[in-house]
Amino acid sequence: MKDTKEMTGVTFNGSVTFNGPMFDIHDNENVTIVNKEHREEETDTLPTAEQMAKAVEATLKAGLWWGNTAWSVVFRVMQMMGYKGSITQFIDIVGNLALGKDFPYKCNMDSISKPLRNGKISRDLERWQEDGAPKKYIILASSLKKELEKD
Repeated sequence: MKDTKEMTGVTFNGSVTFNGPMFDIHDNENVTIVNKEHREEETDTLPTAEQMAKAVEATLKAGLWWGNTAWSVVFRVMQMMGYKGSITQFIDIVGNLALGKDFPYKCNMDSISKPLRNGKISRDLERWQEDGAPKKYIILASSLKKELEKD
């Protein structure tokens, strides 16, 4: 007999794993859960660490960074481009980037997780403005995406 749990019109057969930030899903939105094989295909477009470092440096040079929490925008842009790892893994990746010792902003759990908690940057970039994300977050995200899509 199948292990089935039913909750408010949603049926789960087997286990369900959520990777990434959680946010409120409203009744008027569709949610697609993809299998592991499909997720791995999506990471083919993931920028390299070198591309990420160049994009970070370009946006810093353009004056688009404001503090440590700007790393939450980098994390979300990387997720939108196929990154499926955890925040902790992302912090490790950033720690290995060739950004130089003088890079002014530190990437840590708080700098990424605190801005994610309010849900304003949890959905696709196109919806950040309607979700109330600060304009500087939207500008940085758009610039990062443009830089990462150059290569």
